[in-house]
Amino acid sequence: MRPRTHSIALTLVGFTAGAAVVYALDQLPSIKGVPEPSQQAQDASPVASSPSAPGFADAVAAAVPAVVKILATGADGHGSRLSGPPRTEMQAASLLGAQPGRAQTSVGSGVVIASQGLIVTNGHVVRDRDEIRVEFVDGRSLSAELLGIDDATDLAVLRVPLPGLAPISLGDPSKLRVGDVVLAIGNPYGIGHTVSLGIVSATGRSRLGLTEIEDFIQTDAAINPGNSGGALVDSNGRLVGIATAGLSESGHAEGVGFAIPSTLVMRVAESIAKQGHVDRSWIGLGGRSVTQELEQRFGLRASSGVLVSSLVENGPAEAAGLRVGDVITAFAGTEIADAAQLRELITATATEREVPLVLWRGSERLTISVRTAEWIAGDHAARVHTQPKPSNANGLHHQARIDVNRHWHQEQPCPPPGGDC
Repeated sequence: MRPRTHSIALTLVGFTAGAAVVYALDQLPSIKGVPEPSQQAQDASPVASSPSAPGFADAVAAAVPAVVKILATGADGHGSRLSGPPRTEMQAASLLGAQPGRAQTSVGSGVVIASQGLIVTNGHVVRDRDEIRVEFVDGRSLSAELLGIDDATDLAVLRVPLPGLAPISLGDPSKLRVGDVVLAIGNPYGIGHTVSLGIVSATGRSRLGLTEIEDFIQTDAAINPGNSGGALVDSNGRLVGIATAGLSESGHAEGVGFAIPSTLVMRVAESIAKQGHVDRSWIGLGGRSVTQELEQRFGLRASSGVLVSSLVENGPAEAAGLRVGDVITAFAGTEIADAAQLRELITATATEREVPLVLWRGSERLTISVRTAEWIAGDHAARVHTQPKPSNANGLHHQARIDVNRHWHQEQPCPPPGGDC
């Protein structure tokens, strides 16, 4: 009986142990039901749980209806001059459905800025064209009237007989930071409304030789031939600039595009819409924003303002007694931070107006009155081009080398007098 008892006991122990193993296995998750690590990450991702990935569709939807395609027919030209020829003349003409050597169609873009049918574009898109047509994203096509071109900024204003248009919402380009997302919306190569994505690469770009007044937003959003005059919008679809040019050696977008800030665009457009041109004042000087380096190099008494680096011969500033090496710190009661601000204040001032300038001349603080004059684009060839010398041990830190150059403006790209030259 004893052996049989041992056998029964072993059987019960074995049964109990087996049941324990089965129970333990049942508590483990099924191999088939365990998701892969990548799947777990996808399930935890908010992108996967949302109906669609985040993007800028709302911004595009808000801005696209106000962006138009422009077809300007004339005796020559086949594309956006400042953006560079897209291909050879034969290829470009074929792309646009035209015959080389005959009346061509210049293709560009434009933006609706007022409900009265006002559209802004680039001057080089519509200059010297016999007929201008505007096509909306919904397929409507209308003939447009050219109200005027501002050569200094390469901006033009058109009007179409279609009141009640919804203008694009305006943003604030002064709040743009390098790295902010922007979208370029236009009509590259004439293929139709197209959106490209990029960032703000730089702000306040000048001395590029593209226009006489330069304060560009630089972006790597693709600006190809045909994008000229199109919209540069922020991530909310608000206009911050008008696409004007793309630097390229190949004729294609290479990530270096430029747009005119919308604040400048609106000022120019308002003036053209009212009187067909833009009135600007100038006082006939070139200057550089005062930096810590310039302050130390030239021994300046001011830590901000504009260092006068050149004067136009017989211009208002020279006639008023300004000298190269003077540092302008206030214009008409407004303190000056940099050359861009001074340029804007000068051009926005009425012509033939006496304006007080506060400046430093060496260790002497002076106030000089300057009479503003009408500024005419390209009419500033005669210039006394000078450069102040750094301070020396004797304290003579405002001497200048005189180099009269009758064609200075044509040879050296520079904003108009009063700009940061």
